[in-house]
Amino acid sequence: MMRREFEVFDSALKALPAKEHDIVYTFIHKDRNMPENAEDRDLAYQAVKNLIGDIKKCFNFNAFSAC
Repeated sequence: MMRREFEVFDSALKALPAKEHDIVYTFIHKDRNMPENAEDRDLAYQAVKNLIGDIKKCFNFNAFSAC
């Protein structure tokens, strides 16, 4: 079961547009926190926070359906 969940999560992460994938990937791996992500990409902190929050909701509650 865990293997299947990982495969679904991994494919959903890869399906994100490049910009969103980079932000989420670095956040998940704790390479950068939200303020650093926002600063590195010249985005507002709130925009990055909302993006990560939306993706977390999608991945947590809709792992087996489209977001």
